[in-house]
Amino acid sequence: MATVTRMKTGGRKPGVQNKVSREVRAAAMQHADEAIKALCDLMTGAQNESVRLAAAKELLGRSCGRTPDAIEVQRFENADAQRGKPMQTLDDMIALLNG
Repeated sequence: MATVTRMKTGGRKPGVQNKVSREVRAAAMQHADEAIKALCDLMTGAQNESVRLAAAKELLGRSCGRTPDAIEVQRFENADAQRGKPMQTLDDMIALLNG
């Protein structure tokens, strides 16, 4: 059976922010200081190590940013090893791509 692909029509133009998102974000910002304090309290005072770690990650992610590119590269590099093939380095893969 053939699948019909239709072009997306209507909706917001690219780059235009969703009005609801603005309102929700504005409401959430009223509690941002309290939320950060709660994360700090959890990071330093929780008895469960998993809770402390999760709070620390949340704080670091918001203050220092996340590194999704590093995670993707790591998965790509380890893919061959997981399939039982010899592991290639990123330099080897780039050399193959460049010919």
